[in-house]
Amino acid sequence: MLRACDQVGLYVMDEFVDMWDRAKSDLDYALNFREQWEQDLTAMVRKDRNHPCVVLYSVGNEIPEIGTVHGAQVCAQLCQKVKELDPTRYTTAGINGVFAAGDRMDEIMADVMQGSGESQGSDAGGNVNEFMTVMDSHMDDIVCHRAISERLEMADAALDVIGYNYMTARYESDGVTYPDRVIVGSETYPPEIARNWEVIKKCPHVIGDFTWTGWDYIGEAGVGIPAYHWGEGGFGAQFPCQLAYCGDLDITGFRRPASYFRECVFGLRNEPYITVQDPNHYGENLIKTSWVISDSLSSWTWKGCEGKPVVVEVYAPGDEVELLVNGKSLGKQPSGAAAGYRTLFETVYEAGTVTAVLYENGQEVARTELTTAGEPAKLAFSQEETEGELIFLRGSLVDSSGALVTGADCKLTAEVSGDAALAGFGSGNPKPDYNYLDGVADTWNGETALILRKIAETGSVHVKVTAENGLTAELNIAF
Repeated sequence: MLRACDQVGLYVMDEFVDMWDRAKSDLDYALNFREQWEQDLTAMVRKDRNHPCVVLYSVGNEIPEIGTVHGAQVCAQLCQKVKELDPTRYTTAGINGVFAAGDRMDEIMADVMQGSGESQGSDAGGNVNEFMTVMDSHMDDIVCHRAISERLEMADAALDVIGYNYMTARYESDGVTYPDRVIVGSETYPPEIARNWEVIKKCPHVIGDFTWTGWDYIGEAGVGIPAYHWGEGGFGAQFPCQLAYCGDLDITGFRRPASYFRECVFGLRNEPYITVQDPNHYGENLIKTSWVISDSLSSWTWKGCEGKPVVVEVYAPGDEVELLVNGKSLGKQPSGAAAGYRTLFETVYEAGTVTAVLYENGQEVARTELTTAGEPAKLAFSQEETEGELIFLRGSLVDSSGALVTGADCKLTAEVSGDAALAGFGSGNPKPDYNYLDGVADTWNGETALILRKIAETGSVHVKVTAENGLTAELNIAF
């Protein structure tokens, strides 16, 4: 991974561990930290110090005791060891203020709720999603509380750069209170990137932002899944949920709407991007965590939803954006920074074409459109141009014109023969029914991915994928 980051120029915050002496779960690294940390930290730095992509070594992420006297001592030990092994890099740690001051949360919440005029108790009734919603609505006040400031002062003593997890509200004030403190956003919420970036641009002491997260992952199941009923997603997600589902890219590497939102905020995209909230759930209460923007999908194919109200999101720079449904304008609304780079239009779904037109200084500068796809007519696979022992294949359900078909997902079965073996087969579905090594997978929003591992230096491999709807795809690959 680090060789790849060296090649393409990705900055890496190289993280050591996720816990020190205080455990986060049964049988975790805290059991061995005291005896193992020096040997393991030495191994990591020696392994990685010749990779130019590594710009920071993080000695820990969301360590509960980091703001205590004992934690500050451990932090100093770790940072000193890093400097002995590599004096050319900076040290940091990702600090979650709520975790670091967890033993003072009753005091913090009492002060915050008193200041807001609300009752300290909530109506969450034991529902963790509702409790976290209450917390999130007051998070700026919580992370700026003096108790967290005290813990950060203790933690910051040994660090070159202090990492703030979800504490954007402190950026500006801490630049004044602590003029020598250098900050990095070590974890930030995807929906808040527009707000974060505006603040970061004003704060030279904040050197950048790491979102949580770029690439989806197995674990923390459901934290990014939008849901409408308890157990479907969020902190209450139940089996078979397996993925966090909060990545800008899904686990197979397909881009999700958040990645285009971020691209607009960073000034790297000049065209509008259209994504559509699921009309099947229009008007329902969306249960979402702080990692969820909405339940939207970049598709204008919603079979069975004709005539139903629908919300269209347009991510765009510029000054104004206009939305047209089958040529009929829904009017113009502000876009760009004035709208937080996210403009919402409400309309009624009808098959055809939806178009977003971007304006700047009254002049059209770009437009994007989505068109309703037909029935699945082909199972199409293409090979990525990569080197090494792995072969990556991307698959899509497409109609007769080659347009991606969403909403018609189906079970796929893969057969592999020749000089390569199946290394993984799956999709971005956060609730997969099959193991990635089973040779069976479902498409997700029309897409899937298959990975092969070469078992010979040169040779060929035959791949056949069969869909339960009768479509097939066959590939012969030589290497």
